[in-house]
Amino acid sequence: MAFVALSSPFLGGMADYSGRRKRFLVLYASLSIGAVACFSLLRAGMVMEGFILILAANIGMEGGLVFYNAFLPEIAKENTRAASLHGDLA
Repeated sequence: MAFVALSSPFLGGMADYSGRRKRFLVLYASLSIGAVACFSLLRAGMVMEGFILILAANIGMEGGLVFYNAFLPEIAKENTRAASLHGDLA
């Protein structure tokens, strides 16, 4: 999470400025999906490999959320966004 927290403002600015939010989202999602898929290759005793895959999957997921959230203003109506922040959706 520290890596994502430190790199998110920089990457988010790059993505917004260049208009490549979707590419960054796909890249981070692919990292997460690929790491989780590689879990099936782990065998007994492969603790460090599993730890590295967990780190990669977490970086992919948390990093992807930055770019996913950047799309919300374009997708959701303003009254829906405000209602979801206050828990008023039912």
